[in-house]
Amino acid sequence: MFKAAVVAQKETGVPIITHTEGPTPVPGLEQADLFIQEGADISRVMIGHVSNTTDLNYQKAIADKGFYIGFDRLGFSFFTQDDICVKNIAELCKQGYADKIMLSHDSVNFWGGRPVPADVPAELAATLSKNWRVDHVCREIVPALKEAGVSDRQIETMLVDNPRKLFTGK
Repeated sequence: MFKAAVVAQKETGVPIITHTEGPTPVPGLEQADLFIQEGADISRVMIGHVSNTTDLNYQKAIADKGFYIGFDRLGFSFFTQDDICVKNIAELCKQGYADKIMLSHDSVNFWGGRPVPADVPAELAATLSKNWRVDHVCREIVPALKEAGVSDRQIETMLVDNPRKLFTGK
């Protein structure tokens, strides 16, 4: 699928957004290396779900290769709690990585076209009911980032400029 995504990107100029799973950092680096090997325009690729891990060095390693990194499961604290994500985002911004970060939530109102099932594990259900909402980033994460020292300009870069560059190339 990744090779096909690169072919599609080369033919159409579309961006590529990936999905990684679990707290083990390896998949994102493997994806990055494959995209480089296949000749993708890495300025138009976001490696998703880097917020599944607390490993700041892993997050930096992907950004250092030229990719966008997605802190795109904010509010979905099954892998990593939001306070740790905020700490890592603030540190990355302090180190000059704001131009490589995208902020989002992996929130859905329907799970596979159906309401979120009632039989999800209790820990996950508690997280989903509290923070897994489409307004979570703006209402909770942005103020927490500001409190952690992230500037308004850096927040605008992560929420507006970076997505625009990913999707338009400009």
